[in-house]
Amino acid sequence: MKATIFPQGISAIAAGYVTDTTIYCPSSAEAGALIDVEIVVTNISSETLAITTTGLVEEIQTGVTNPLYPSPDYIWIDPGSTASFTTSFIMPPSDVRYWNFVFYWDGAEFIQDLVTYVDIA
Repeated sequence: MKATIFPQGISAIAAGYVTDTTIYCPSSAEAGALIDVEIVVTNISSETLAITTTGLVEEIQTGVTNPLYPSPDYIWIDPGSTASFTTSFIMPPSDVRYWNFVFYWDGAEFIQDLVTYVDIA
């Protein structure tokens, strides 16, 4: 899903099969700046789920990618409840796309639920 720029620091909102996700991060930054990213995940299923996220910073002009592993590793989230994951990276000298991937535990493995991205110029 392509993110839309929202007021009050919200960078992207998306819904998957069992989660809703909101990403908070700046829409622009100077090269070398520390970019803090908060991923707020809501469990929209009727079951308590273990949720995890991973991230990827993609330099738009070069295609160079760097993986990010938000903290904590995973969170058990009750139905209707919300939890936050955080990560950060140093802004490279070009525009980036921050990709966020949300997974839930099905009892045997983590299943991808949602992919969202936001552009940072």
